[in-house]
Amino acid sequence: MDVSSLPLADWSEANQHAFLHAITDGGWWRWAPPNADDLVIRVLLRGQPRPEFDVLAEVDCHSGQPLGPDQRVWDEPELSRDVRGERLYDMYAEDMDAFLRGRARIDAAAAELGLPPPRTVADTATYLVAADVLCRIVKDGTILLVPAWPVPLPEEQLTLTDEERRAEDAQRWNLERRRPRRRADTL
Repeated sequence: MDVSSLPLADWSEANQHAFLHAITDGGWWRWAPPNADDLVIRVLLRGQPRPEFDVLAEVDCHSGQPLGPDQRVWDEPELSRDVRGERLYDMYAEDMDAFLRGRARIDAAAAELGLPPPRTVADTATYLVAADVLCRIVKDGTILLVPAWPVPLPEEQLTLTDEERRAEDAQRWNLERRRPRRRADTL
């Protein structure tokens, strides 16, 4: 099932856009922890390979404040209770259930990749590298995070149920119909 990806060699703006479209259109945001999008943007930010430590130190998970590599990005949800001991989030139970199902799906995907559940910024980077979305390369003794190319589809790296595969196909077909496909020929 594994697809071999290589580090992106040509960092042209067109290729960076093609990489982002491959991740987005391919469905990786549905199969990655919540801070993965910010991490990928930070990898691309300067248009050249960047030290992993610098990238991880800048990820902010949309808070505006850098989290740092060991900061948790998915904590256990707090279950508030009223004075009678009843759960206060019952009105949000459907959202909470969707959150918990999504996290469980990504935890299972991480296990399939041979990883523990991704809970920190560094875990997210390791998850994306194991999925061949990003690559780690060493240059002059420094570990760099770079985009991988070609970006595999989630079902090329993970075992999806028939229902999940149909949902992914439907998402991709809807995207294909809504916008013209832009691809860089030189990747």
